[in-house]
Amino acid sequence: MVNPDYQEISSLFNRGKSNFIKGDYLSATVELENLISKLDNKEDIEYLHLHINALLILGRTALYEGKTEKSKNCFSEIRKITDQTELERWGIKINLLGEAWLDQYFGKLDTSITKLRSIIGYLRELKEEKPEIMGKALNSIGTSYFQKGLVSQANNYFQKAKEIIETIDDEYELSSVIKNQGNIEYMQGNYSKAIDFYTQSLLISRDIENIRLISASINNMAICYEKLGKNKEAFDYYTEALELSKRLEDPVGIAVALGNLGGSYADMGNFTQALSLLNEALEIQQEIGNPVTISYTYSMIGLIQLWMAEIEESISTLKMGLEILQKIDNKPDQAEILQVLIDALINANKFDEAKKTLDYFSKLKEEAKNPVVNLFYYYTRGILLLAHKKLDEAGEAFSLAKNFASLIEDYRLMASTNLRCVEIHLLKYQQTKDRNLIDNAEIILDSIIESSKENNLRVMLIEALMIKGKIKTLLNDFQSANAIFEFCINQSDSFGFSKASSEIELVEIPEKEIGKRQTFEELKETRELISSLYEEKEVIMNVVNKILRMKIPWPSKQKMIVSCVQDLEIINESKLEWLNNGLISNREFASLELLVNP
Repeated sequence: MVNPDYQEISSLFNRGKSNFIKGDYLSATVELENLISKLDNKEDIEYLHLHINALLILGRTALYEGKTEKSKNCFSEIRKITDQTELERWGIKINLLGEAWLDQYFGKLDTSITKLRSIIGYLRELKEEKPEIMGKALNSIGTSYFQKGLVSQANNYFQKAKEIIETIDDEYELSSVIKNQGNIEYMQGNYSKAIDFYTQSLLISRDIENIRLISASINNMAICYEKLGKNKEAFDYYTEALELSKRLEDPVGIAVALGNLGGSYADMGNFTQALSLLNEALEIQQEIGNPVTISYTYSMIGLIQLWMAEIEESISTLKMGLEILQKIDNKPDQAEILQVLIDALINANKFDEAKKTLDYFSKLKEEAKNPVVNLFYYYTRGILLLAHKKLDEAGEAFSLAKNFASLIEDYRLMASTNLRCVEIHLLKYQQTKDRNLIDNAEIILDSIIESSKENNLRVMLIEALMIKGKIKTLLNDFQSANAIFEFCINQSDSFGFSKASSEIELVEIPEKEIGKRQTFEELKETRELISSLYEEKEVIMNVVNKILRMKIPWPSKQKMIVSCVQDLEIINESKLEWLNNGLISNREFASLELLVNP
């Protein structure tokens, strides 16, 4: 005969577990706490099993909500209720599983691995199989190895976990392990393959209606699209992930989504919004205490500070992020922050410190044996060598970086590496006057400019255009160079990209060049380039007004204006204002009309 009391309690457990699987942690917590209150002083084996499993799920729920003290208490309670019972050893091991999750959360990865190995060893000794616990333990130890950057070991454990989990009805854990396999591909730079895994995980998450897992998969897909240079798709996914996390009032998910969305805004040149989101994310992360996400946020804030020419602040922020990762021995994530830190040190003219930091980076590369780390290392080595004008050595380093970038599909770092290679071409052109160097450089630049425009990567667009302006200067096309530089200054100032605007100087046109006419093709090319970059009349007129106020001869002003204005209506709207302010004469305006609309 079925015990009605056990049936009622078992029903409570199943409802609590079901709500946990769906990601409804509030309902899961209410059901499980109600269940646990009914299990006090019940020492029969079947009740003890329910009590252990309820505490395990409740502790995991609390951990996912960032309530680490409550989580710890739940896992400790498992040992107490099994003490001096026939389930004592089992209770100790389940408690260890919970402790391993907590260690993992706080970055104590070696301790976590030791505890998980103990659990796996114990489970293998048992005659009765425990696939649900074994699957969790294998997935968890894989996660710890992954966070240490030991990809091969992590992948082996994830594969073993998946094989076991597929034999039982545990779609929650299956979605998790498939997501983790996507993380392996991501860490190796295989972003398209990673998206495939995240998509599989997303489909399972939708089946079990777990909005938290849905949000995590969407967020991970967004990061991959960002790496592939598809910033618009990434932005849309980040926004969706944030909305889902807010709907759930999930602080961990909110913090991750805010940080990633902040990075996306930074790429688009909205530094104010980016810093607002990143600081909001940092506040949540520091309260929760997750070291990896805190370090990522520091790295993004440090990068924006570098772009805003706040160099010393950038160095300080980046060092804080690096120190966190060093404490938990996380090698792969150190690579990205080291790249930005060394760039900042170079900008601060701290070359000795930059060299020492690169030496540390070199040792890290040898230990990590990871293609993403290799990419960041060789790119960073190239930057330092280029700063010292060691062009051939820098070229070799960038060539190696490009090889790794092509293997791992990292569009943004590939584009950044190509920009540095173009800089080398320009420096060599000044030595050799080999026009092939310029032609190759322009092909690369035009591709980056088009892609940056398409994907709204404003920072990269400005960097590419600055080099385009340098090419025009080297070719003595001074009017075009200044038109491009004016655009860069105007755009950089509009969103605080002070590092760029501080490096730009308008070209002083040589006296012998002032009266020289550009060919129609030269004029057409620059006009088309500049006009394609402007989106609003106000922006165009801001640049034209600056040109009119420049103390250079009218023919030079005229050529610069014509290079960035193709619409006669735009200048006709401003004619009266210009005449009243003495910026132009009727005769000059008439000649301008003829050139703008030939």
